[in-house]
Amino acid sequence: MKMCWRLYRICVYSCLVVLLCSLTACSYVLPQPETKRVVIDGLGRPISLPEKPQRVIALDIATSEISMLLVPYERLIAVSYFMDDPGICNLSVEAQAIPGRVERSVEHILSLEPDLVLVTSPGKDDLRTQLEDIGIPVFVIARPYSAEDIETNVRMLGDVLGNPAQAETLCRAMETDLERIRTAIAQVNPARPQRILRISRIGPLGTKGSNVDAVIREAQCINVGADIGLGEGVLLQEILLQENIDKLLLPTWDFKGRDHLEELAEYYAQDPAWQTVPAIRERQFIYIPDYLLTAQTPYRIFATGELAARAYGITWESELMPLLPKSSIRQADWANPAIGASIVYKEDI
Repeated sequence: MKMCWRLYRICVYSCLVVLLCSLTACSYVLPQPETKRVVIDGLGRPISLPEKPQRVIALDIATSEISMLLVPYERLIAVSYFMDDPGICNLSVEAQAIPGRVERSVEHILSLEPDLVLVTSPGKDDLRTQLEDIGIPVFVIARPYSAEDIETNVRMLGDVLGNPAQAETLCRAMETDLERIRTAIAQVNPARPQRILRISRIGPLGTKGSNVDAVIREAQCINVGADIGLGEGVLLQEILLQENIDKLLLPTWDFKGRDHLEELAEYYAQDPAWQTVPAIRERQFIYIPDYLLTAQTPYRIFATGELAARAYGITWESELMPLLPKSSIRQADWANPAIGASIVYKEDI
């Protein structure tokens, strides 16, 4: 009987030790900061957060760029790996001050011990769900369309990261810039809106609801590809030849490094089938750097202004520009963007 009782006690103690070790290990892997507030994210969900997150991870370009404009870089422990690509990112130089690059791995993110993860939705939704199931706070912003949508996201992240004043300053400057662009176009008083087609070697891009669509419309031009209902990468030549396209907007970011973008204008210019299209006949090929054109951050206002300048010959002075890091403003590229291959390629943005 004594032997049975001794074995019973040993088993109980062993189970308690295993349980305590497991609990200790879990708390070490995922430390839980004291929750001081609840905020509503871009999906309308209440999220519990520390008052001022100090170990922030941004999973994509949009959240990375906005965060870098709002907080000291030491509070960002990791940003998107696309931030190293100057062809698609505005703050690639400044991002070198942030050592971490986030991967699509829950284990990698856990190892960084974040107190907040930022992400744009839709995109990386499976990863977001896994992180939330573990207990890591994930704040989501909605993918923007208009300049006003971008301002909404900037204000949200300004509140979440504890710098609403800087967020408001950036948004007010964006609003001023957009109004200046509109005023400059009104002063030119064009006879009709310019008809723009965003196109690549495989066909039209910039479908309705895309970033490119928003920029073209905010520059008070007509997005031909969206208005005639073409899908991404679909070329209906018999329709396009009837659309009186004024300008072709060509890409600058060769994300796979084998599209030979520097030859694209010549490709269309030499095709006999296209010579009745006004934009091709008159060699109206224009470039807006893709890091501006596809931005979901305050930098996109410069794409709107540059497109309006090429379409209507306007000039305007930016109130936003002095608020941004000087090395992130590559105005020489805006007039004659350098066309080169992307330095990283892992997945679609």
